[in-house]
Amino acid sequence: MRGGLKDGGAAVVDAKRHGNPLVQLECEVAAVGLRLEKFERLLGADSYVVRFRADGPRPELKALKPCRVGA
Repeated sequence: MRGGLKDGGAAVVDAKRHGNPLVQLECEVAAVGLRLEKFERLLGADSYVVRFRADGPRPELKALKPCRVGA
């Protein structure tokens, strides 16, 4: 997803039963140069909509580190 965005570009994702806590999602997208801009749980559903914005340069693949949230 990050590869297709220019600096300042946005992506919207919706998911159903993703299973990861929000803090994990924030960590994962930050690692690839995205910033969580909006998180909205959809009423009456087990789904949500998330908007990310490109925030700085895309990091090199070798620089990526796994997120260890709650470990």
